[in-house]
Amino acid sequence: MTEEDTALLGLVAALGDLERRESVCRELSARLGARELYVFVADHELDGQLVPAMGFAAVVPGGPEWRALLEQVRTPGPHRARVRTREGDEDDAVAYGYDGWAIVAVGLDALPELISKMAPMMKAMVQAEHRVRIAGAEVDLAQQNARRFTALARALEATRADLEQTLRAHERQAQQLDLARVEAEEATRVKDDFLAMLGHELRNPLAPIVTALELLDVEGADSRELRVIDRQVRHLQRLVDDLLDVARIARGAISIATERVELREVAVHAVDMASPLLEEKRQTLVMRMPEHGLPLDADPARFAQVIANLLINAARYSPEGAQVTLRADREDDRVHLRVEDEGVGLEPDTLERIFDRFRQENIAFDRSHGGLGLGLAIARSLVELHRGRIWAESDGLQRGAVFHVEVPALEVSEAEMTPRPADAPSDAPPNVRVLVVDDNEDAATMLTVLLQKRGYETCTAFDGPGALGAVRAFEPDVAILDIGLPVMDGYELAEHLRERLASRPPRFIALTGYGQASDRRRTAEAGFEAHLVKPVDMRALEALLAGRHGASDASAPSDEAR
Repeated sequence: MTEEDTALLGLVAALGDLERRESVCRELSARLGARELYVFVADHELDGQLVPAMGFAAVVPGGPEWRALLEQVRTPGPHRARVRTREGDEDDAVAYGYDGWAIVAVGLDALPELISKMAPMMKAMVQAEHRVRIAGAEVDLAQQNARRFTALARALEATRADLEQTLRAHERQAQQLDLARVEAEEATRVKDDFLAMLGHELRNPLAPIVTALELLDVEGADSRELRVIDRQVRHLQRLVDDLLDVARIARGAISIATERVELREVAVHAVDMASPLLEEKRQTLVMRMPEHGLPLDADPARFAQVIANLLINAARYSPEGAQVTLRADREDDRVHLRVEDEGVGLEPDTLERIFDRFRQENIAFDRSHGGLGLGLAIARSLVELHRGRIWAESDGLQRGAVFHVEVPALEVSEAEMTPRPADAPSDAPPNVRVLVVDDNEDAATMLTVLLQKRGYETCTAFDGPGALGAVRAFEPDVAILDIGLPVMDGYELAEHLRERLASRPPRFIALTGYGQASDRRRTAEAGFEAHLVKPVDMRALEALLAGRHGASDASAPSDEAR
């Protein structure tokens, strides 16, 4: 992404701040080189006619040219016209319509491609605001009616007929308030859909970056700069996952799939997730828990996320070179886990609200390591889903903190107390032929090269027809398919591949930016063996290529259950 794209992306994102929108719009117009910039949204109360969106220029020059242009942009895609400006001059205008939303720039030949890519986000933003504005107007109208009905009731209190009329008026008021509530809930749903779309759009460019880093690691490349990139990319992955998690928690749409697990194994996975930040700050992690004897009924991926969030929080708010301690033991019928740090500590009145969403206590900027203030809120929700509780203790500022987690323990069997032999090292990858299909050419190419480096025979295609043409000479054992492909999607492509390779059909693995439970159910119903979310975890993918079914569950839980 160029510096210009980055600047444009920042300005488009800043349009989400309604108070700054007018000044940001002027700055965006100047950067694009446009004389005037307008944004419209469809008003369903006016049969879908386009009206100025909130915070953007509300006065639009008239004339048949403008009326014709606004009619054209109701059709999705780019449009051009010759229109009059507010100064009365004639000038060229370029517009982009997107299903109930449009942007018009006067004085430009073309809009940057980035504007069209951000169209879904801007559409969701302005439509949500428009619906909220309509809902607010209806609430105001209902409140005005309520005041009129109350005055009428006082004036006509003596008669039964007047009293019944007042009661009917209150019923209408309640209906109007219910309608306003439904509209507000719909606006919230639109924003949640936007978060899911944003997560998918961010995952797509992350996928080739992560795969390229894996490839550099395989090739033995190592430098300070690469380590910095790796840490920051993984940090960005966690931010995307946190945003999606908190949206699902707010909707009550998060769930867990529990099984009997050993706490030590889950904790080791959590430490691996938190280790980049610990290493960056040269901190020491001390783990004090038995190898065996602490079995839980837990979702391995989700409980590892709880521990990792606590470790990352401890590392983030502790100085360089500090010690972070992870300890666990059994107390009666509970497993008690603690994460202790030597960090900035907490004041007594913050011990409860530290688990609220988007909460970051007043900590000096030079001590902060960023974050969205979501990790502890997500940890609390996940612990509660495991029928446990979480709390914090601190002796005050600059005295560190201890975070406690208690969950029900399972009975320990004799076999679980006996140390298990270490797994034998795995053999080199078998001679597996892999077809990779993804319309993101960088992602497809990087994954293909990485698989080749690890001994797999590969073939790459960037759409469905290309994949069908490739299998005339290349019969894959496994087909890794993106779902959101052009021309034909991944489901349709899988059907065609089964027909074309009927004598020896491949195993199908979905690799996509969508990871909700409904997406996973659909790929399973379509015959896909596994559903991996971008950016891919190579350990999970190689386990699947080797035929170890279920390997993806621990490494890439669904968005609905992450």
